[in-house]
Amino acid sequence: MIRRIFILGMAVSVSLVSLLLLQTRLEAAAGPQTVEVGGTLTEDTVWTAVNSPYVLTSTLFIPDGITLTVEPGVTVLGQSYGGIIVQGEIVAIGTAVSPITFTSVTDSAPGEWPGLLFWDGVGHFEHVAIRYGGEVVLDPINGWPQSGANINVPYVPPDLNNSNLILRDVQIQGSSGFGIFLPINLFNQSELTNVTFTENITNRVQLITSVSFPITTNVTLSPQPGLDGYEFEGGLIMDAGTLTLEPGVTLFCASDAGIVMQNGGHLTAVGTSQHPITFTKVTDTAVNRWGGIFFWDGSAELVHTRIRFAGADVGQQAVSALHVYEVPDGQAAVLENSTIEGSGGYAIAVEVDNLHQLHLQNNQFINNAQNRILLLPDIDGGDGTLAGSANLPGQSGLESYDLLAPGLVVPTGMTLTVGAGAAVMSANGVGLRVDGGHLAVLGTQTAPVQFTSAADNGPGEWAGLQLVNGTAVFDHAEFRFGVDNLVVSNTAVSLQNSQIHDASNNGIYVASSGTPALTISDSAIFNNGGAGLQNDNVVQVDARNVWWGSQTGPAGDGTGSGDAVWGNVLFVPWLEAWDVAPSYELYLPTVIIP
Repeated sequence: MIRRIFILGMAVSVSLVSLLLLQTRLEAAAGPQTVEVGGTLTEDTVWTAVNSPYVLTSTLFIPDGITLTVEPGVTVLGQSYGGIIVQGEIVAIGTAVSPITFTSVTDSAPGEWPGLLFWDGVGHFEHVAIRYGGEVVLDPINGWPQSGANINVPYVPPDLNNSNLILRDVQIQGSSGFGIFLPINLFNQSELTNVTFTENITNRVQLITSVSFPITTNVTLSPQPGLDGYEFEGGLIMDAGTLTLEPGVTLFCASDAGIVMQNGGHLTAVGTSQHPITFTKVTDTAVNRWGGIFFWDGSAELVHTRIRFAGADVGQQAVSALHVYEVPDGQAAVLENSTIEGSGGYAIAVEVDNLHQLHLQNNQFINNAQNRILLLPDIDGGDGTLAGSANLPGQSGLESYDLLAPGLVVPTGMTLTVGAGAAVMSANGVGLRVDGGHLAVLGTQTAPVQFTSAADNGPGEWAGLQLVNGTAVFDHAEFRFGVDNLVVSNTAVSLQNSQIHDASNNGIYVASSGTPALTISDSAIFNNGGAGLQNDNVVQVDARNVWWGSQTGPAGDGTGSGDAVWGNVLFVPWLEAWDVAPSYELYLPTVIIP
């Protein structure tokens, strides 16, 4: 009897164990229980996959000195007013097979939870998906910015903000505004690597900038999958630091704001033909343009870039897309293989004393209000004298270099080179003067260099070229509409394959002072108001093989009917014909007779 009772007891025990095992298996099959979290963490905490998901019933605050570690495979579910504020540290490092997810309880639409806010906190995320955040929380106690972003880092003065973000293999999805909201001064202590932006209302990173706190560190903006670009609203000022934009990056600027390089600040934007770098307005349209890029004691290397829809009037010396006002000694503003498009004013404005530091090569100028480069006097009261040898190259779509008072002077030891296809257009009473330096005008038959007035409409509209001392070489050049198109005094000049016409006074005037040396060949001098060439110097001018506007040769000391020649000029033989027509067209208004 005792044996039977013992056996029965054993059977009951085995049945209970089996039931317990069955219950455990059923619970495991049903999944873990939800863990509700919120409030303030008081100690270092680990969220584990076995206890996932974690539901934020209220804002979770991670204070300074506290670390929240989220293990691979964890899901964190936020809801209205249920976000995470980090003043301490959050570490969420998943794996490719066990990623970590931060999303809303319903996981269905933008703005269903606030997201993550870093208030002087640290975050390290790898293999993480963050989605459907960006709820606008109007709560001054919690300090949420109204950015609509999945990740928010509000602007705090740089000396008070130590926030640090590392994002690697992270997906930013479905935010109700920007994907990320981040002060630009924190990029030097943050990392974005393979961060994918998808289905956000704005697939951009909003950069928080402040003109009160110029950036003094190096900042690099890199392309990311699905990222349209980086956007900022206030002025972006680089002060001694370097702003680097990697190939494929777009930088969006708000209306009337600009990018300023000052106190040695440098801009590096070296793209490729397949992946150019773009600077444009927030809307990428010509409506309410942005201010452009300014160099106040700053420099740049812009290669394969597109500068679009700049040229707002922000109270500077000129309205333009690129403002080259001051560049540090030994540095440059380089623009190569780039496009300036849709400027509300000039494409470029450059002070003459910084002209030698503007390096242009193979650029395009498209649909600007003025497809021109404005040559400005020094804002500090300069006299228009070059501070170094400079180049004025022809560029695709560039109509001219516009010269304002007091003009441009090439001093001793300096060379000004004007390249094929370039045009220099001077304001009324303004001209270009060589005073001890060298002028090299190197046009071609298909791309001559032109010197004319800004109006380019009729004789006497500019002062002309004054070659006072030094040397000059002209090949395939055209001079028109000056008072005296060319004045030579104590200068060695070689001129060939060129046209000099429609001056109000003389086409060429050689002054009596000094010892000039002027040689002209295979050129045309015609239709000038006074003489074609007047030489008041005892030194002979060699002007053979010149067309004077008539088959019969020059008038004056000659016997023909062309432009007059006066003084010691060797003009025989002359050309009896000229088969290259002037490159300009006079504007003749239409007269309507009622």
